[in-house]
Amino acid sequence: MRQGVKRLGRNSQQAKSGKKSTIFQFVTAVSYGDAITNHCLAIRDALQSWGYRSEIYAQHVDPRLGREARSLHEWTLPPDAPVRAIFHYSIGSQVTAFVRRLADIRLILIYHNITPAHYFVGVNHLLVELLKKGRADLPSFVTRTILALGVSEYNQLELAEAGFSNTGVLPIMIDFDQYDRVSSSRRLARFRQDGWTNLLSVGRIAPNKRQEDVIKTFYYYKRINPKSRLFLVGSFEGTERYYTWLRRLVDELELPDVHFAGLVDFDDLVNYYRLAHVYVSMSEHEGFGVPFLESMHFSVPILAYATTAVPYTLANSGVLIHQKSYPVIAEIVHLLASEGTVREQIIRRQHERLTDFSPTATRALLKEYIESVFGPGAR
Repeated sequence: MRQGVKRLGRNSQQAKSGKKSTIFQFVTAVSYGDAITNHCLAIRDALQSWGYRSEIYAQHVDPRLGREARSLHEWTLPPDAPVRAIFHYSIGSQVTAFVRRLADIRLILIYHNITPAHYFVGVNHLLVELLKKGRADLPSFVTRTILALGVSEYNQLELAEAGFSNTGVLPIMIDFDQYDRVSSSRRLARFRQDGWTNLLSVGRIAPNKRQEDVIKTFYYYKRINPKSRLFLVGSFEGTERYYTWLRRLVDELELPDVHFAGLVDFDDLVNYYRLAHVYVSMSEHEGFGVPFLESMHFSVPILAYATTAVPYTLANSGVLIHQKSYPVIAEIVHLLASEGTVREQIIRRQHERLTDFSPTATRALLKEYIESVFGPGAR
């Protein structure tokens, strides 16, 4: 995972002045429960702990996170140029034009990948255009970026294809301790220890996630194990047409035990993982896959379609499938859900893989990248 970083020199004048360096973060949206947002917050906290000043600016700020970020319109040019910034790139937005207009900037671009627009044709026209724009605008940052980081090796490859020369990998930063501080949910207690097998899939209800393929897999698994249910956890805001179609599919297949949880708060998310016996992903496009790490943490064996960033994130852990033969996949799910050597081995390999994403490892990597570009923080 670890990639080499070109040493680009440090700001010696800043070192002599004794001032703290400010590193801004720019992102399209700061949203509740969003992986990119959580990554921004983790980076900010790390930067501040190392002596940098750091603030997050976004085009859209969820009111629930109003204390964590500021509107892009509030940003003012600092007196001590150049601007030092991190730009989280994931879609076309006003932030792209804003960052490009900054004349004197030392920029790190973090690429979260951009879902191909064709998945949303007929579902969300505006999103189609924003995704197309995001792809088209990415090469315009080649000459303006000192360092381009992908959150996965897959993203790093796309950066190289776009023309970026100095690249690396910085995985999504996650504080796993916060998951363990969550108490049991009374609301979900009825699903706990009732002898049923719980399948789980987490992520935005979106065509690229292919929740219909998870549902079809569950249809065949239900024939193997009638005492089973499927939880689909994720927001369907902006993809209502696709969500409605999925509900019709569930009705047509006569699957009363499919539960659409929608967007849940953090405590409920943790408790869904605690209920799960197997995590299933049929997604056809992932830039990283935070739910894979969450499943590893909660000892939930993972079955996933091997595409885009998925094989890079899972490495030699979990179970990767290369063909969507639903009856066969259902048999694998049954094997993973059953207590035994196979399940134990999968969980053990997932725990081993998870150590590569520990807060200690990712913070150390971030610090190396930051100091290679901006120099140490507090002076």
